[in-house]
Amino acid sequence: MLLKAPSKRRILVCAPTNAALVQLTSHLVSLVGKSTGANPSLVDIILFGSDKLMKKIDKDLSQILLKDRVEGIPGKHKIMSTQKRENFCLRDAKFVFCIPCKSSRLRNQQYNVLVIDEAANLKECD
Repeated sequence: MLLKAPSKRRILVCAPTNAALVQLTSHLVSLVGKSTGANPSLVDIILFGSDKLMKKIDKDLSQILLKDRVEGIPGKHKIMSTQKRENFCLRDAKFVFCIPCKSSRLRNQQYNVLVIDEAANLKECD
């Protein structure tokens, strides 16, 4: 259903653990791979989490990692700070996947839909 959302709608998906985040993201990436039409492409999806998450990512998900997207920005944007390059990558993403404690990076971002997987398992501060 979220894949069929209007293209200007932005969706933030949070999960309490890296394992849950990888599982959710993997499922969406496989659906995007099978879909046709006006659905989002992998360019519209960004994933970030803890450093442990980055080490356990498979090849399919490595292309949507925020860190890899930031490092892959070409040309004049290379001179921007890392935070500005992250914001540049995040501002146009339709789907952003992260763990709640890392969502603080999204201070100036606005989303239309927030999905929190296993919200009952989160601590109050998250």
